[in-house]
Amino acid sequence: GVGVNATVFAYGQTSSGKTHTMRGTAEDPGVIPRAVEEVFALVGEGRGSGDASSSIAVSVSYMEIYNEEIRDLLAEGDRRGLALGIGSRQDGGMVVQGLQEVVVNGAEEAIGLLDRGDAQRRVGETRMNARSSRSHAIFRMRVSRSSEGERGREGGRGTESELMLVDLAGSERLGKTGAEGQRQKEGTAINRSLLVLGTVISKLSSAATGGVA
Repeated sequence: GVGVNATVFAYGQTSSGKTHTMRGTAEDPGVIPRAVEEVFALVGEGRGSGDASSSIAVSVSYMEIYNEEIRDLLAEGDRRGLALGIGSRQDGGMVVQGLQEVVVNGAEEAIGLLDRGDAQRRVGETRMNARSSRSHAIFRMRVSRSSEGERGREGGRGTESELMLVDLAGSERLGKTGAEGQRQKEGTAINRSLLVLGTVISKLSSAATGGVA
């Protein structure tokens, strides 16, 4: 079954503090590490109050969209840097084909994977930021809860909830950032994807409020 799903976006101009807001520092954690800690606190409460026949599992994945290609930030070896495709699930949803999903047993383990993925994320220098994020990064936590009865049913998967934490690359005027060559290509892809995202959100908001989509 479907549990409660949520998505948090950090959106704004290059050098406006999106990555800092989402990641923070060791002394002052940002949205993502705080959310990880909160999820595991709630999972701990659920495990403490549940019956012995139920189980709760937490898994994470981490991907980036760079120059309109999806890459697995947790990939290692030959899979590192490979572009991944998008497919459809039987329930009509979308799935990133080949994206790793790692089961984690605590907040420290999840944040360790986040740090590992950050080390692979595409960044580059522009006039506006010495270390500008050049990709959109999506950290996903999936919480699955099932009981013995649910696992015994054909096709039964219990209840799944997802939390998507998204650090978008910054919107920018190419002339202002001094973008040339590869930086210009990155900036063009970033701006195009942000425009599409804004259009999708506008359409969804209009439909939700009864407007004409």
